[in-house]
Amino acid sequence: MLFAEFAYFRLLHELLPEPFFQTQPFLIFFAVVASVYWMTPRRWKEIRVWWLVIATFHFYAAWSAELAFLVAGTTVADYTFARLMDRTTNPRGRRALMLCSIGMNLGVLAYFKYMNFFLGSLNNLFASAGVPGSFDTLSILVPFGISLYTFEAISYAVDVYRRKIPAERSLPHFLLFILFFPHLVAGPPRPPRRVPTVSAALARRCPLSISFLPCPTPRFRSASLANPRANTIPP
Repeated sequence: MLFAEFAYFRLLHELLPEPFFQTQPFLIFFAVVASVYWMTPRRWKEIRVWWLVIATFHFYAAWSAELAFLVAGTTVADYTFARLMDRTTNPRGRRALMLCSIGMNLGVLAYFKYMNFFLGSLNNLFASAGVPGSFDTLSILVPFGISLYTFEAISYAVDVYRRKIPAERSLPHFLLFILFFPHLVAGPPRPPRRVPTVSAALARRCPLSISFLPCPTPRFRSASLANPRANTIPP
C-alpha cells in the first residue's frame, strides 16, 4: 500500500469512492473530463490525448493507486514489446517478444482473477485427501476491466507479430487505446485489426466515448440520475 499513503491519493479516493459509477461524484468527474476535452482546441490534439490519459489514470487511482501504476506499467511494457517486434526481423526474436507480452498479460490476469480460486481448489483437494494444513486466501482487489484490456492487449500483440498492423509509435495514444475508461465501461474488446492503425481506432473511439450520451451505463443512469441515493441503499 505504498502509494495509498500519499495524501493526494487518499484525497482522490475520498472524492471518488470505489466503486463510484453509481455516485454523483462520478457524474462530476465525467462532466469535468468531457468539458475540458471539448473546450480544448482541436489543433491541440496531443494535449487532448494527454488530458484523457491523465483522467484515465485518476479513474484507476481512485479505485487503487497501486493498481493504477500496475495497469499503466503493463501497458507501457506492451507498447515496448510491440515497438521491438516492429523493429526486429528475426522470426524467433519476434515470437519471443510476442510470447513475453502474452505471458505478462495472462500472468497478471491469472493472479488477480484466479489466484484465490486456485488456492481454494488446493485447500479442497488437500481436505478431501486428508492432508493437514491449508493455504490462506489473499485479499486481492481486481483491477476494473482487467479482462477486457488484457485480451485487447493480447490481440494487439498478435496483430503486430503477424504484421497486420504496425506498432503504435505514440505512447499516450497507446495508453489511451488500451485503458480509456469509458471504453472499459462500454466493453467488449474491439480488436485493432478492424482498423489499419491504433491511432485510427483511437480517433474513432474517443469522440464517441467522451460524449455524454453513450458513456454513462444503464446502471449509472438509473442509480445516479433517477435515484441519487441509490448507492446508499443495499440491493
